[in-house]
Amino acid sequence: MFVCSKNEFIKKKSLGRTAFLGDQYDVRSDSFLTTNIFKDQIPEEKIQTANVSDLSYEYFVSSSSQEKFNSLGVDDNLKLSILCGLIEITSSASYLKEDNNKKKVVRGSLIYKIETSLDSIDIKTLESLIDIDSLNNSEATHIVTRIKYGANVIVTFEKTYSDEANNSEVSGSLSAVMKKIGGSFSMDGDISLNLKESERKILDELKINFFGDVIPKNEEIPDSSEAALNIMKNIPKYLETDNKSKGKPVEYMLLPIETVKRQLSIETGLERVYKKIGEDLINQVELEFQLLAAHKLELKSLYAKLLEMKDFFNINQLSPVFDFINKVSVNEKTFKESISELIVAVRSCTKDISSLEECVNIYISSEYSSNGIKKFLELSHQANLKNQLSFIQEIKALNIDIVSKTMYKSEIIKNSNDNCKLYILNYYNSTRTINQIWHPIYISTFITKYNEKRKKTKFAIIDLEIHNSLPNQENSSSDSTSKVPFIELYINQKLKQSNFKVKQISNFAKFFKVADFNFNDKAPIDTPFLRLKCPGKDCPKDLKEWKCLICDEDLKYSSKTLYCQCGSYPVTSCTFKCCEPKHGNGYFQLPNNKMDQLKYFPPKPPKPPKPSRSISLLLMGETGAGKSTFINSLVNYSLYNSLEDSIIPNKISIVTNGVQKEISIGNETKDDYLSVGHS
Repeated sequence: MFVCSKNEFIKKKSLGRTAFLGDQYDVRSDSFLTTNIFKDQIPEEKIQTANVSDLSYEYFVSSSSQEKFNSLGVDDNLKLSILCGLIEITSSASYLKEDNNKKKVVRGSLIYKIETSLDSIDIKTLESLIDIDSLNNSEATHIVTRIKYGANVIVTFEKTYSDEANNSEVSGSLSAVMKKIGGSFSMDGDISLNLKESERKILDELKINFFGDVIPKNEEIPDSSEAALNIMKNIPKYLETDNKSKGKPVEYMLLPIETVKRQLSIETGLERVYKKIGEDLINQVELEFQLLAAHKLELKSLYAKLLEMKDFFNINQLSPVFDFINKVSVNEKTFKESISELIVAVRSCTKDISSLEECVNIYISSEYSSNGIKKFLELSHQANLKNQLSFIQEIKALNIDIVSKTMYKSEIIKNSNDNCKLYILNYYNSTRTINQIWHPIYISTFITKYNEKRKKTKFAIIDLEIHNSLPNQENSSSDSTSKVPFIELYINQKLKQSNFKVKQISNFAKFFKVADFNFNDKAPIDTPFLRLKCPGKDCPKDLKEWKCLICDEDLKYSSKTLYCQCGSYPVTSCTFKCCEPKHGNGYFQLPNNKMDQLKYFPPKPPKPPKPSRSISLLLMGETGAGKSTFINSLVNYSLYNSLEDSIIPNKISIVTNGVQKEISIGNETKDDYLSVGHS
């Protein structure tokens, strides 16, 4: 902050404010007073008029408030007064109040400025007309001694983008068109547009806003780019009939009252002291208001969407957002009033700059500042609201019926006639985001069923909380208050299942050649179930069991024919969709080549070996006839590769030196029956 020079000649943009030579100005509040130092009208010959013909234009693609203020030449302290509501601005200056924070909007500005003349007075030559007492007005700090005339005309071009990826593309195309328009201006005010067809198409798609000091009589405010540019082109002509071809005041030059007194050799007395507020603090306030506007837009946008979908929310869900919006508005108004008073006090040197800094810092750190709004939007309650809102919008986009709080479930059930199947997802929004509850119910069943795209099948959802329904006891866990979602299946308006679930491993087939269909054919007894690899190119090649998409029955297969409740049809007349994540939502057909088709079926089992023939023999005879010997000989023979090997004895007896010895081959086991009569 610094003290203004007592002899400083200052300039202030008019911003739609009207003042006259000799009017008094208070630099502390940046406002023109209703008093004038002259007792009578200034003679025209005492006003020096200089021709200052000048024309300039600029264009830019930006939503920055700083760039907008700079484009109109507004000094920092006047900017602070505008931001805090100390002064009202009109005409072309209304551009400064335009909303900079529209969601998903790229904005370009074209600013056309023309200056015509400068009126000025010499205080000394008008001394006899001056009311000396008016120079002692404590509210005044400066006198208007020069007025520059002309006009400002501003056109803003807006283009909406769909997402952030599209933002740069839209910005680029808008910049190119703005550059082409800007380059078409000549210094005599003429505009020569040579646009390509593609550029003209972009221009036609732009939404425009027009702000002008000069509006032609009997003409409407332009609502198209071409109309706005035509008005710009004719601004010099319009000025010819406005205020003797001068136009409107665009800038005032102000002389300190102390300087006026010195020029008139009047005792200055106690000199007025006033200060300017430093740039850093002004930038801090400007940034806060810019962020505040952006976050308020996000907050109000959320509330507007919630109101649009209010029939799907409880009132107690919306009231915290509404209450917070009101508190933000009240606190912003209070802050502006407080800071406005402090700005005037600090400029008047009756308050220290620290009091203004403290006021700004307290607000910025409050729960209703830009940062406070950001934190509020990140709270779990608002996050859940946005999540619920997104969920409802997604469901509506799928054309799934939603039972609002102004409806009854029976209204939806009435539509499940003529063999129509109706699946109703009953849920409690407070538990909807709990994955362990919702994953098997919502994802795997409801959406799976929806994605099947069956004929005569409808879907609906109902949030039981907005209907004040008690938790579903049948489907709850051991905790009786558990809010577990469940799916009801209605057929012909009758409840068939109250807790319908689809196995996550369900794989579906649907026929597409009706000509090959036999509605009366039934599967033969003992026909096996179809086991087939999915023909999807990215699916695992393991064998799967399949269901008919129409009747929901497990498919059976025999002799290249499929069977279900619908009838029979060739397997090649079907398309298949398995439950694997890599499969996607499409259905795939088996290849046309028969050899390639075999790869998807299980291999044929090998033929079983032919059964061996067995013969039973009955041996009859007296004891000692040799039955056991015969059996033992056959067994003995079977143990060897040849007859020669089998007749080699296992045990022999020899006599050596009068002693009999037995020599055995191997060890005798319990299976060896060498005694007489054993077999």
